[in-house]
Amino acid sequence: DLGMVKPDNEIFLEVLKSLKINAQNSVFIDDNLENINAAIHLGFNTIHFKNLDELKKSLIDMGIKI
Repeated sequence: DLGMVKPDNEIFLEVLKSLKINAQNSVFIDDNLENINAAIHLGFNTIHFKNLDELKKSLIDMGIKI
């Protein structure tokens, strides 16, 4: 919809701007390491998605209630 694709930094920045949030208070979840690395570079907390059980554990480890 934005005419951009991951891992272009501009898509991450546009989403942050539109949601009025900052990267440090966000969690980016993706199965592609290139996208994860781009998000880390911008200050996001990240989770490399492998399967649902690991995702749930990672969210809980971050203190996020699920």
